[in-house]
This record gives sequence, structure tokens and C-alpha cells, in this order.
Amino acid sequence: MKPAAALLIDELRERGVRVRVDAGKLKLAPRDRVTPELVERIRANKDEIKVILAPITSPDSDEAYASLLKTLAFIEDLHNRAPMTVRPRIRHILAEHTSVIEWLFERRDFSSLRFALIDLERNVSDAIRRRGYDN
Repeated sequence: MKPAAALLIDELRERGVRVRVDAGKLKLAPRDRVTPELVERIRANKDEIKVILAPITSPDSDEAYASLLKTLAFIEDLHNRAPMTVRPRIRHILAEHTSVIEWLFERRDFSSLRFALIDLERNVSDAIRRRGYDN
């Protein structure tokens, strides 16, 4: 069974509330989706929520972040060199992958994140090739 704090985080996200820790404080947005009853439950579980959401710096997370930056730089370069007719497709592919990449990073699933970044690069490269343009 999940801890109460984890269930509360899930409930907030289902309501469309973004929950994060910033400088040791819980940040919720948009606030208008947080009822007074939820505020009380958040206060009661605040410390546990912070532990669940607190970013962990580790060699894996540092490596994953570096891979993410490298992939984004690669895609930006491809986008800038691609013909104008291909650029909307590249932006569409990036948009499709963004939520998955954010979700994997947030859950610290660095193994799956690496595969998602490889898949993103491959999809962008394939889109360019199909349009008759290859770097």
C-alpha cells in the first residue's frame, strides 16, 4: 500500500495540480484547484511529501541530465539545418516526447530515459530522411 503522502501527490496530479519542492518549500500550481481540505492534508503530510519529491543528486541523475542536454542540442542543430518544410514535424516529434521524458526524469527512471532520448533522436533523424534531407 502506498504511503498517505504518495496517495496525496497522486490525487493532486489527477486534479491537474503540479507539485514540486523549491528551496525546501512545497510549491503547488494552480492554487485554485487545491481545496481547503486538501490544504489540511498537505500540511499534515508536508514532510513526507518533500521527501518523496526532493530532487536526488546522484551520478545517474547527473548523467541523465547531461544526456538530455546533449540530445536537445543535437535536435536543435538538426532543426536549424533542416528545410523549413521539415521543421514543424521536428517540433511535433519533440512535443510528443516531452511529457514522457519529463515523467521518466521525475521518476528517476534513468534507464528508460536513455532509451526515450535515443528514440527521440531516431524519430527526428527519420523525419528528416523521409523528407529527402540528410545531415
